[in-house]
Amino acid sequence: MADYLYMVDLSASAETASNPKYVDRLLVQLMCDDHKKSSLPEADREASACELAVSRYDPENTLFGYWLAKRYDGTLPSALGHPFIESCGCKVWRL
Repeated sequence: MADYLYMVDLSASAETASNPKYVDRLLVQLMCDDHKKSSLPEADREASACELAVSRYDPENTLFGYWLAKRYDGTLPSALGHPFIESCGCKVWRL
């Protein structure tokens, strides 16, 4: 399951992103062929992970000026809970 997992941090700005209190952290697993193509540059997969994470929020009531995705190679948290499954099959967990 560790392939194509990304830790995504969302915050209002780069300044607020330095304080964990103001960061929403999500784990995104790219599952569909369009998002996880090995021919894509890593930056494109990171951008897809950010877009999928942002899609979990109401755009009228939420403004994220800072998005950061990093490949996640660590051990999965044991209490992840159920993911939200996007229409494409990709998965998003709120942490």
